[in-house]
Amino acid sequence: MLNVDKALIREHFPITVQRTHAELQGHRLIHPWDDGTEKQAISCGRSFGRPVTTLHELTEAAAEFADRATTKLRAQGSVTSVIQVYARSNPFSAHVTPYSRSRTIKLIRPTDDTREITRVVALALASIFNERVAFTKAGVVLLELDAKHRMQTDLFSAFSLNQKAEAVMSVYDAINKKFGRRSVRLGRSTGKKNWAAKAEHMSMRATSDWQSIPPCY
Repeated sequence: MLNVDKALIREHFPITVQRTHAELQGHRLIHPWDDGTEKQAISCGRSFGRPVTTLHELTEAAAEFADRATTKLRAQGSVTSVIQVYARSNPFSAHVTPYSRSRTIKLIRPTDDTREITRVVALALASIFNERVAFTKAGVVLLELDAKHRMQTDLFSAFSLNQKAEAVMSVYDAINKKFGRRSVRLGRSTGKKNWAAKAEHMSMRATSDWQSIPPCY
């Protein structure tokens, strides 16, 4: 197939075969984890390494999840119209009644701005927080996704403000891509991540992390 004429492939085969043919000739067109379809929802959540009992720390964790989800949102060229936030305690505890709450908020205008999404996440989280609960997991889900190029503005949208927000997020992503994730981030997610899951026994990443490469003497 590598040596088949490109025109013949284009004439008799669908686009997927044409891409495969191009890949065989050294042109990277298909990402190994990309099935060619846009996600209809983007979710990011984690179990905590220890119970979280303060709104400040819970908000810090949720801001981190919102940042990761929104980065994925922009990467596929989409915007979100609905944000869902959830948090729960240990569902298997025999000593206290399990606590699980979620809040879904419909946005006035679709967005892919990490700052706006994080602000909404913080408001939603404050409404479901209970100071008597030890939370063990939280997460953020972006729903009702649509392609950004199809987004329609309204009479109340500040076009110049949207341009500035897009420029800020473009620089934000570029810096994190060049210097590594979390090189630049919002103030809400700059804590020490004491809530993060334990990773002492995580497998080494010799193919993607310099510090994990075993020394040779």
